[in-house]
Amino acid sequence: MLSFKQYLNVYFEEFLFEALDAEQSKIVSQWVSDLKSNPKGPELSKHLPFDETGRLDIPLERSEPSNQEIHPEVKQHLEKKGFSPVSSTHAEKEIETIIPEGPRKGEVVRKRQQQKIGALLSDNPDLQKKHAEIGAKAGAKSGNFSIEIRRDPHGVAEMSSGNKNKKGKESWASCMGLPDESCNYGGGIQYGYIKKDIEHGTHVAYIQRNGRRIGRVALKPFVSEHGHTILRPEPNIYGQQDANGDAQKTISAWAERNFPAKEGHSVYTAHPEVYDDNSMNSRTHRSHHINGELTSDKIHNILKNGEINSSRAVLNSGKAKEDHFRTAYSHKKPEIRNIALEHPDSPKDILDHALSGDDHGAHEAAMRNPNASGDHIEQGLSHPSDKVKAVAINHKKAKEDHIRNILNDPSSSDYIRDSASKRLKRMETAKKLSAMRQKSIEK
Repeated sequence: MLSFKQYLNVYFEEFLFEALDAEQSKIVSQWVSDLKSNPKGPELSKHLPFDETGRLDIPLERSEPSNQEIHPEVKQHLEKKGFSPVSSTHAEKEIETIIPEGPRKGEVVRKRQQQKIGALLSDNPDLQKKHAEIGAKAGAKSGNFSIEIRRDPHGVAEMSSGNKNKKGKESWASCMGLPDESCNYGGGIQYGYIKKDIEHGTHVAYIQRNGRRIGRVALKPFVSEHGHTILRPEPNIYGQQDANGDAQKTISAWAERNFPAKEGHSVYTAHPEVYDDNSMNSRTHRSHHINGELTSDKIHNILKNGEINSSRAVLNSGKAKEDHFRTAYSHKKPEIRNIALEHPDSPKDILDHALSGDDHGAHEAAMRNPNASGDHIEQGLSHPSDKVKAVAINHKKAKEDHIRNILNDPSSSDYIRDSASKRLKRMETAKKLSAMRQKSIEK
């Protein structure tokens, strides 16, 4: 996909015309009919007032409404009703409801009720008029931003396809774009993921200015270690938004408010089958959402639970200490032990212990640790397992003379000789580039 800055350069002061052509619409309809069950989107957000087409419009929540946006008398009137303004257009209050039936019958649940300020002022026409006048001035200045959220298959597919500029011509190509009949475009290399996004409940938030789309962000399904699903936006807005970045804040707040993480569910991982833009671009593991403050005890409990993605997430959080890596390494699951062994912050004695044992899987994991010592790598280079030896050959601390010895050893397998030969070539290339840079500096 295009970077945020590249995308802005393409669309600067232009609207985003995203609509499927007849062929693209047909593709999406066929995908839906091929699914073994209904798309998950409507089920995930069935508690929200989407219309029959799968669309829900929400207002832009401006951060810290100013006196120019909320009249003091309006604010006072709202407070008398128990409401506090959260944006220039909406106010909210906390209410308590009792669950009428089911396993949680009788439980008191606290929720935030949000209403339009204009509606709350219906009993005071003068204040309603003042608020409308202020809103009109602010809207003219800001461009009347709003958010359109879509959960229907065609609305989700539009996020990467049918993008045209004011002249009706394709402005950009997305890696998830569907084949385009008018441009004879075969589709982006990742466009098959759109089907998975539709199947598993991805929603899309389109940012609008004066009623027309100018940008968008996908709301992806994240699943907890206990199987609970929430929606969370991807980190980047594609296209434009308001100057203050309030659209992105509004979308994030909307997702957290309407799809809260459950208590006792510590880590949510991006659904394994949907396209994870953040993870794909950074070449890292899938995105995670940590529920609540990640305390030391919480990290230990997550690691002891033994869920692989959650364990990897907390060890990568930057808050894991030596004792957390020891907890992971002592787990009965080899996958959890190996996550600890591969991590650059693991204590040296854990790698020493792993390499002194008979578990070849643990030996291979230790060779993947970027901070493994030179002695550790030498152990890997003389290992009886070709898999372990191949990983050691490609470690940054593997020495050239050791790799040459492996290449020239008649007992080495063809696979290992090939690995050693390729690594030596990369080393030679690196030397040449370094020499060229040095010459350039000396000149």
